[in-house]
Amino acid sequence: MGLDTVELMIEVEQAFDVQIPDDRAGEMYTVGDVYDYIVECQSKLESSSESISPGKVCLSAATFFSIRNALASDVDIKARRLRPRASVEQTIPLKSRRAVWSKLQQSLDLKFPRLRRSGWIATGLTVLTTAAALGVAAIVQQRFGPYLAALAALGSMGLLGLVAFMVTRPFAVHTRPEWTTFRGLSQVLLAHNYARLSRRFNTRDPDDVWQALQTMVVDQLGVQPEQVTKQALLIEDLGAG
Repeated sequence: MGLDTVELMIEVEQAFDVQIPDDRAGEMYTVGDVYDYIVECQSKLESSSESISPGKVCLSAATFFSIRNALASDVDIKARRLRPRASVEQTIPLKSRRAVWSKLQQSLDLKFPRLRRSGWIATGLTVLTTAAALGVAAIVQQRFGPYLAALAALGSMGLLGLVAFMVTRPFAVHTRPEWTTFRGLSQVLLAHNYARLSRRFNTRDPDDVWQALQTMVVDQLGVQPEQVTKQALLIEDLGAG
């Protein structure tokens, strides 16, 4: 099992509040295998003392309305007419977006996706840190040889990258392609907070589970939604390393 698959399994455990034993995880070759395990765990919960209703609430819609209500009441954004197709960036002003994002996360008590830096900032950081690391390596090589130069380059690149990441954090104010609209944001929130939302709205539905898992796989592996079928192999078809 590669690191991509391990990271996906960890996200699944956190989002759906399940424990995946190592031996069972090793037998999960397709997206459908993961889905079947989640549904199996839910069936066991439904047969226990927990009073969970079978699919009386559409969780994706409930998540959207939670976001809309929070924007209207807690953030004071006029969201009464907000539609799922509305743009997140056009709705939430750039200058206050990070503050609004933080306030939404606290108000809804959900794990939110991180805002990203613009493409030119990310590219600039890569170029600058690489150039600085090569400069350090050149100095070290002159005095200590190529082996220590390579180590110095790797170490300085990691350190400089961390510093640049922290310094440019205030500039992380943009959405990602998967959630430029409130529909996409609702789906991502559902994917990474399924267990919490299903308890909050007292419902479980296999269709919601599949939608959440599909969104999570797309987000984690960077594939297209149409590629994520129940028969899709995690490694061979979706490239999970």
